[in-house]
Amino acid sequence: MLQFESPWSFAALGVLVPLVLYWHWRSYADLSRGRKRLTTGLRLVGLVLVVTALARPVFLLPNRDRAVLFLIDTSESVEPAALEAAWADIDAALTDRGDGEQAGLVLFGERPVLAIAPTAESIELTPELRRKLFHSSEKERIAARVQELERTDLSEETGAELEELAEQQAEIETFRDEIGVEGTDIEAACRLARGILPLEVRRRVMLYSDGNANRGKVLREVAELERAGFSAHTAILPKGDDPEVVAVELLMPAQAQVRAPFAVEVAVHASQATTGTLEIFRNKFRIGTKEVELKEGRNLLQLDRVTLDEGFHEFEAVIAAKDDTKLENNIARGIVRVSGKPKVLLVEGEEREARYLAEALDGEGIDVEIRPESGVPADLNDLLNYEALILSDIPADKFAPGAMEAVKTYVREMGGGLVMLGGEHSFGLGGYYRTPIEDALPVKMPIKKNVEKPNLALVLVIDKSGSMGGHKIELAKEAAIASAEVLKGNDRFGVVAFDGRAEWISPIGDSNDAGTITGNIARLVAGGGTNIYPALYEAYQGLLDEDAKIKHIILLSDGQTQGSGYDTLVGHIAAESITLSTIGIGEGADQQLLGDMASWGGGEAYFTNDFASIPQIFTRETMRASKAMLVEEPFVPTQTADHEIMKGIVADDLPFLLGYVATQAKERATVSLASDYADPVLASWNYGLGRSVAFTSDAKARWAGDWIGWEGYPKFWGQLVRSVMSTGAHRELRPRTRVEIDQGRATVTIDVRDRLGAYRDDVTPEVSILGAEGAEDPLAIEHLAPGLFRTSFPIEEYGEFYRLLTVLQQDGVPVDIQTLGVTESYSPEFRTPVPDLELMRLVAERTGGVFQPDRSTLWAFDGDPARTPRDTWWWWLLAAACLLPLDIALRRLGA
Repeated sequence: MLQFESPWSFAALGVLVPLVLYWHWRSYADLSRGRKRLTTGLRLVGLVLVVTALARPVFLLPNRDRAVLFLIDTSESVEPAALEAAWADIDAALTDRGDGEQAGLVLFGERPVLAIAPTAESIELTPELRRKLFHSSEKERIAARVQELERTDLSEETGAELEELAEQQAEIETFRDEIGVEGTDIEAACRLARGILPLEVRRRVMLYSDGNANRGKVLREVAELERAGFSAHTAILPKGDDPEVVAVELLMPAQAQVRAPFAVEVAVHASQATTGTLEIFRNKFRIGTKEVELKEGRNLLQLDRVTLDEGFHEFEAVIAAKDDTKLENNIARGIVRVSGKPKVLLVEGEEREARYLAEALDGEGIDVEIRPESGVPADLNDLLNYEALILSDIPADKFAPGAMEAVKTYVREMGGGLVMLGGEHSFGLGGYYRTPIEDALPVKMPIKKNVEKPNLALVLVIDKSGSMGGHKIELAKEAAIASAEVLKGNDRFGVVAFDGRAEWISPIGDSNDAGTITGNIARLVAGGGTNIYPALYEAYQGLLDEDAKIKHIILLSDGQTQGSGYDTLVGHIAAESITLSTIGIGEGADQQLLGDMASWGGGEAYFTNDFASIPQIFTRETMRASKAMLVEEPFVPTQTADHEIMKGIVADDLPFLLGYVATQAKERATVSLASDYADPVLASWNYGLGRSVAFTSDAKARWAGDWIGWEGYPKFWGQLVRSVMSTGAHRELRPRTRVEIDQGRATVTIDVRDRLGAYRDDVTPEVSILGAEGAEDPLAIEHLAPGLFRTSFPIEEYGEFYRLLTVLQQDGVPVDIQTLGVTESYSPEFRTPVPDLELMRLVAERTGGVFQPDRSTLWAFDGDPARTPRDTWWWWLLAAACLLPLDIALRRLGA
């Protein structure tokens, strides 16, 4: 069979043949008519041969060679016994191979991997291939062997085997990650087969799978196989006869109104009739247990109707059946966002004093949840249940690690509200200097101005023993520098460091000599034992020579100390009107001694296991000792700017306040009320998508006793708290969000309409995934139709809740902020307990293959043989060259 790769070359004959004939008639060569016609004919034949060579003629020779590529589904849903049976089938089929027959192997899950390239050589189940093919059972075998060895006395041989087993475990985990065991993509496996198998042989795919494809489009690839001339045999990898119960899904609304009852249903599939127990959890707490009877097939279990308060509510339905095999698919998860009456969280340092503000806000239609200082929100999930957070007299060290960053994210990224009220443990006095919460507030601390307050002489006594090495000593340096920064220009500052002996790292000097102080502290290096006495004595002696009105020592240690007589020494210190506070960090600190020393010295004792909180404790204690931030004297606030908080409130009617914490307003902040010293009393600003307010006095009896009885008290606080919530412009909108999960992706569709149902194309959404610490991952938005938008993202962590932030914008200004929860309870590999026979049968039928073939059909190919192309252009060119001497000879003889 002959075919041409460049047939368009024959078009040249349409020009060249007439030219040859033209010269035939115009030639004056002295040849007879017969010879002249013969030479012209030879030239035409030669011309045709050359053009034919240019057209690249190829002979397609029959080829009886055959190649079969075995595709084995090794995803998590396939039983090890089924893989053993599949390999036995393949091994037997390989023994039937004849000459010129090639075989290869592809293992696949979510992604395909070529394990053995097509080859005519023998294929063996090597240990490496076994670990890949039977990765699940091999993983369990290795783990069992490791446990067995670890129970024996370790010898050199045992250690070597353990090391080898560790390498094999790592190899298996790498392979599982490579193929993606939590997905099945038959399309990708077949597409790889099309690219691997040679073109010049008869080609076939032998597919082993349970047919439960949860990635890709199988039928699309079947059409490509059919077009490329592939046949695909298919064989089912059975699931086994073990009983299986699957929690398919938790049926509940994604959004609900506060206290509006809704139904919760659990869809459960059972491979056979059985009994079991259904447990329901809300926000990790069990709220119900129910004994259930399951019939074979799909069961829809009805639960009691649920009513919820505002916020995110995570639900889990756990089915424990009498007859079951896998536990991975026994949990169905869902999340409901409940909106309704505004709700704020009030965290109050003196819980009994919270009632005044709580009653005022309740009268203004705002629900208030009160917590003591131990209930400071620990993460973003907790904060998302509230429209605003109010911190009243709460020190910074009451926040868990990362919690302040969560508050910052809550305001800036989520549009939440933050209100901080004054008190002895608030603002700078609470240790909020250089913290994420200070970033979110409209004021900063400390103030940078001259305040008529007593000057302070402060000495830091810092443990630099060997146990303070690494991160601890660096945080101690940072804390020392921060303490110097918050002092006023007329304050004095020094640092004594100690291990087994004491050393003045930074002698007492002016606190405004920042360069010298920083340089001195930077040379602090950890090492040695722990003896507090010499260092405390040095600090005591140094302060005796100072003429400051307030003298204070802050002692930091992380361990037990040598020496004795501390009660006598601290007694002498106190007798000289020098106060002493102590900070113990870590479990090794002598809490008894440090607590007693603070008590004898008239100071405060702090203990923490969070080393990162050391700078906050230092600055808090420094400001507390300096008394520069605490202003306690009667005054009537002066209104300095209009603001919605003050709407309808007459400034002349404001009662007296008895004190506040001095702060400094940030550049973009609005100061609505100020003190007699022009310090901000009420300051507000926009921070990212949210708002925050600083009220530097309090809302309770200590400083605001006259305000509590004032008739404008509820209105003032109601307007203040509402000012940090959403503007309310979004109430004109009625956005609807729908989430669908398929093929390992969550698709989010947003339908934006107004209250009359009209599409709003002037409002565009921005959707982001919120990370564990509030970081945003923006998603690309597709505009489908007027008011209709869509986006999607891959589900990468099963059983985790994805929180989506949707910001609706109009002319670049946020007008609505919504949060939504999305989850996929477990890998779709465990969702379907039975094989998909129909899909596997369809793949075989559409490509001319056989479903469940026997060995005799695997290497048998019907129809025409394959063709191997053979280039022949040089044959034609050689024939044309052979005609040239003949043409010359004819002309010479005729001369």
